[in-house]
Formats: sequence, C-alpha cells, structure tokens
Amino acid sequence: DREGFRRAILEAAAAAAEGHIVTFGIKPTEPHTGFGYIECGETVLGNVCAIEAFREKPDYETAARYVEGGRHFWNAGVFLFSPETMIEELGLHAAEIRDSALGALAAATTDGGVSLLDRTIFETCPSDSIDYAVMEKTKRAAVAGPLDVGWNDIGSWSAIEGASDDPQIVALDSEGCIVKTEGPFVGLVGVNDLIVVATGDAVLVAPKGRAQDVKKIVEQLKNRARSDLL
Repeated sequence: DREGFRRAILEAAAAAAEGHIVTFGIKPTEPHTGFGYIECGETVLGNVCAIEAFREKPDYETAARYVEGGRHFWNAGVFLFSPETMIEELGLHAAEIRDSALGALAAATTDGGVSLLDRTIFETCPSDSIDYAVMEKTKRAAVAGPLDVGWNDIGSWSAIEGASDDPQIVALDSEGCIVKTEGPFVGLVGVNDLIVVATGDAVLVAPKGRAQDVKKIVEQLKNRARSDLL
C-alpha cells in the first residue's frame, strides 16, 4: 500500500521536525514470537506516540496479549529523524559512533560525484544497531502506527515461504519446508518444517523455528576469519 506508506511518512515527518526520532510500528497480524515489540505510550501527534518501552521477543502467551491489546507493534526498522537530532542523541548515548561517523565523513574523498568515507576512520566505529545505541536510551523515541500497508520482515528465510517450482528441487513426503538453491540440486525425503538453502559454496539446514539464529552462523564465520563465506 504505497499511498498508505506515504501518508504515514508525512505524519511521522511532522513529529520528526519537532525533534522526535520516529520508527514505524507495524500492526501485528499474529502473536509472532520471533519479533521484538514496541509498546505505544502517550500521543505525540496524530498516529505518532511516544515509545513506552521496547519489549524483547515474547513467549506465545505474552505475544497474544500484545496483539489483543492493540498497543504493541512490530518494529519495521525504518527510522525518520532530522540529522541534527540524531547527532545530538548519538553524542549523549553513543559518542564513539558519532565521532567515528563524523570523522569518516570529514575525511571523505569524492570520485565522480560519489562520496567515499575514510575507511580507516570508519573501521574504528563500534558495531551497534540504532535500536540499542539510541532508541532504547533516548527520551525522543516515538513510533508511528499501527501501520498496515503489507509490510513483511525479510530478515529471515521463513518470511519468503511459498511453493517452489524450481526443477533443481525435489521434495518427497515432506511438508512445510523452505528450499532455495542457486544451482546445486536439493532433494528432500520425509522431513518437515526445515529451511534448506544451497549456494555455490555453502549449504544451510535449520528448523524453521530457529530461522533467526542464522546470525549465529555469521558470528562463527567472523570468528573463524571466513570472510569468503560472508
């Protein structure tokens, strides 16, 4: 729903112009236990509310209460803010990130209209998400929602579940499996609810219920200096 998303952006922009850092809250369609939730607090402007709290991935019963109550949203991971506001809040809550980013920008070079950040300085920047570094600490956090525009989280393989007519995949007596291949033939026999992904140099097999844990594989590869597989 592009028009619905544009309307939400315009409303959120008005709140951002007043100094808020706005994220977009998706109307939950089910008591999903793989997502974190945002609890809506006092109204800031229109459908934009102050964030009462960030709630970690809940158990099923808690998630069901969140959905029924109507004041908890999924975090779309889309943020809207003025540069000045974000720089100020980074200075308060994550000064190392701010300093590295501004330093890399100040030392940037240009190549045909493309700005190239200084790599050496940028590599000193701590690795953290905006959620942890700023949103869970700032008093300016707000959420626009509930947004119901056909959003889907593509952060895990389970988000793209659907039938496949790929001739490189054969699944016999198997149900609820997500299978993707970039070339190698994949055959399944008598298995259920698995994620199987095959590329030219790697294969992933995991239960669908642990789709979010793929990031742990990435962490292991980084620890083993296997950048060739990242």
